[in-house]
Amino acid sequence: MGTLVNVGALLWMASVRDIPSLTLAYALVQFSSNAAQAPFHALLPDIVPANQRGLTSGVIGLLTIGGNVGGVLLAGSFIDASKPLAQYQQGLWIAYSAIVIVMVVLMLVTLFSVRERMHLSFSNRFPSEPLLENRLEVRPRRTWLPRSVVTTLSATGAAILLAWGLMTLWNASNIAAIQIDSNLQQVVLELLATVGILRLFDFNPRRDPDFAWVLATRLVMMLGIYTIQTFLQYYMRDAVGVAHPEQATTNFLIIVALTSLVSAFTAGWLSDRFGRKRLVYASGFMMALVGVVFVVTHSFVLVMAAGALFGLGYGAYQSVDWALVADVLPSDEHFARDMGVWNVALSLPQVIAPVLGGPLIDAFTHAGNPVLGYQVLFSMSIVYCIIGTLTVRFIRGIRR
Repeated sequence: MGTLVNVGALLWMASVRDIPSLTLAYALVQFSSNAAQAPFHALLPDIVPANQRGLTSGVIGLLTIGGNVGGVLLAGSFIDASKPLAQYQQGLWIAYSAIVIVMVVLMLVTLFSVRERMHLSFSNRFPSEPLLENRLEVRPRRTWLPRSVVTTLSATGAAILLAWGLMTLWNASNIAAIQIDSNLQQVVLELLATVGILRLFDFNPRRDPDFAWVLATRLVMMLGIYTIQTFLQYYMRDAVGVAHPEQATTNFLIIVALTSLVSAFTAGWLSDRFGRKRLVYASGFMMALVGVVFVVTHSFVLVMAAGALFGLGYGAYQSVDWALVADVLPSDEHFARDMGVWNVALSLPQVIAPVLGGPLIDAFTHAGNPVLGYQVLFSMSIVYCIIGTLTVRFIRGIRR
C-alpha cells in the first residue's frame, strides 16, 4: 500500500508546475515512503538468523548506499535544467519512470518471495487434543482507537498547544527584551510531537534500556552526519572558496559514496566476528576526525581527502546500525512497532540539523565572520559523534 501511494505521489511530482503542489506531492512521497519502509524493515528480524545480522546489516548498508549513488547518477544523466523545456520534461519523466519501475518490481518480489511469519495464539489448555482441534483464544473486541491512544494523542496535542501559546505570549509580552526565535519554537514543538509519537508506540526507556540507548546512539550519530551533509555546499562556497561549490559538493559526495561502499559490507561482516560496539567506536572516531579537519583547515585537497575518511566511517556505521537494533529489539511480537520507533531516530535529526545550523550560520555571516560560524557548526558535529560513540558503552545486551 505504501509503495502504490508512493508511485502515485511520484507521478504527481513529475507533472506539477507550481511550488505549493510540488510541496504537497513531496510530502506525500515522504509519508508513503516511510509507510512502506517501516514494515519492510520489520520483516528482516523475522527472517534473518541472529548469527547473520551483521552480514545482513552490511548488505543493507551496501544496497542503501548503492541506491543513493544510482539515484544521483540516474538524475544527473537524464535531468538537465539548462536544456529546452520539452527536453527537460522528457528527461524528468524518464527518471521518474525508472524509479517507479524499480519500486514496483521490488515490491512484487517482496510480496511473492518473502514468507511472512504470522503470530497466532492457540489455546494449549488441552495438550492431549490434536492440533487441528485447538481453538483460537477469544480476545476482547477492540475499538478502532484504544483509550490509551486517544489519551496520548490528546495529551500530546494539548502539550503542543500549551507550549505554542506560552512562547507566543512570551514574545508578545517582550519580557526582558528577549524573543524566542521561530526556529527554536519549531524545535520545541517537534520534540513534543516526537515524545508523543514515541509514547504512542509504547516506547519505555526504563523497561527497555538497551533499546533506548541504541535509539539515542542513532539519533546523535545521525545528527552529526546531517550537520555536515546539510551545510557542505555552503561550506565549500563560504569557507573553502571554490569557484563551483555545487560541483565540488558532488565530487565530495562521490568520494564518500565510493569509500562507504568499501566499508559498508566488510564492517557488517566484521561485526559478527568482532562485535558491534567496536565498529561503532571506529566509525564514530573517523567521522569526528572529519569534523576536526573541517574546523582546522579549509584546504580543498584536505577537505576532499576527508571525504574518503568520512565515507569509511559512514559506511561502517550504516552497515552496523541495523544489526545493533536487531540485537536489542524489546519484543518478538512487535518488530514493526519497534522499528517504527527506530525510524524516528533517523527522521528527527534531518529536521533538527538545519533548524539549529541555519540560524547559526546566518548569525555569524551577518556579523561578518562566516568561517567562524562553520567552525562552531562542525565543532558541534564532532561533539555529536563523540556522544553517539560513548552511548554505545551503555548497551548492556551487546558485550563488545
